[in-house]
Amino acid sequence: MNSLYELKQAGAAWQKKVRTILVEYDFKPLTSDDAIYINPKTRDIITSHVDNFLLFSPDTGRLRYIADAIASNVPINDLGAIDWYLGVRIIRSSETGDVRLDQEQYIDRALANLGIDNMRSEPTPFIKEHLNHATRFEGAAAIKATGVRIFLEELGLMPEGPITILEDNNGTKKKSRKAE
Repeated sequence: MNSLYELKQAGAAWQKKVRTILVEYDFKPLTSDDAIYINPKTRDIITSHVDNFLLFSPDTGRLRYIADAIASNVPINDLGAIDWYLGVRIIRSSETGDVRLDQEQYIDRALANLGIDNMRSEPTPFIKEHLNHATRFEGAAAIKATGVRIFLEELGLMPEGPITILEDNNGTKKKSRKAE
């Protein structure tokens, strides 16, 4: 008998099972990525990749409840707070609540493999002309629905008004104007 992992349809079967479990707890898959679930009432978020889950909530009690609910349906190991996921380093600031994602280790390894890890580096200041393809209406950010915009809207994270789009080498934040 083939194990679930050996079957072609294993991924689809697993996601179907995950969806069934999470829907019971009022989570709905995003239309932009059906492996990311949000509870519209609590704004808690769960991501599912293969057999890994990431749970996001400002309430640690709810996180525990959700983890226990999943564990009552499928065998899971709670690995605690996350530092790395799928090659991405996750750095959290308890003071500000900020989350930073980077792939610095991956980039360093790639540069070393190419033999260019000891080259002199230079800062790369933002040059508006280089982003002409990403702007319209005299420099205002595009209002067209992009994958990122749809994703942020579904999570309820799309900000109103100006959006911080970058930080230059002096730490000065640049903002886009709201497109008319």
